Amino acid sequence: MAKSFTKKEKILAGKLLVDVAIERAEHWFRDEFEVIRNQSDRPVIIQLPDSKNSWAIGRFQLDQLGDHTWHLHNGDRINYKFYNKKAAILYAILTQQHRYTSADAIVRLDQIVAKQKDELVFFSKKLANKRADYFSIQLYETRYIDSKVKYTIAREELEKTLNHAKYIKVWNTQL
Repeated sequence: MAKSFTKKEKILAGKLLVDVAIERAEHWFRDEFEVIRNQSDRPVIIQLPDSKNSWAIGRFQLDQLGDHTWHLHNGDRINYKFYNKKAAILYAILTQQHRYTSADAIVRLDQIVAKQKDELVFFSKKLANKRADYFSIQLYETRYIDSKVKYTIAREELEKTLNHAKYIKVWNTQL
């Protein structure tokens, strides 16, 4: 004789069916997202749901490490730390669009800006040292002023390069 199901068994079977359907939908979504993400002509930029400090930029992932430090990686070969978030995003887009010369220029300029900023911080800390002698203070002031000028020039050059992106219409190709 056939056995009838109780109310609890029906509820349990319904929950199991819903869980299976949700799992399949999530699996389908992940697969479709990976297909869209790996298209090289139009990289998608989206915040990853796992963290509020991580972004997917096509095949790349951008993670925030600090106030002015961004880690861009794709798991295979490219692994850079950027000082400027906009530079990291533009580098990822240009690399995926096979514009390697422009992408390399952005990396080089961002590294110069980061180096000059680190020198500014270093010399400002040295100037704050009250126990330094007069010669050291003069030396640190001179190096600080020199670093400040170099930092300003490098930052302006990077900003000019990043602003040039709107003229090559790299932002209009996004999804």
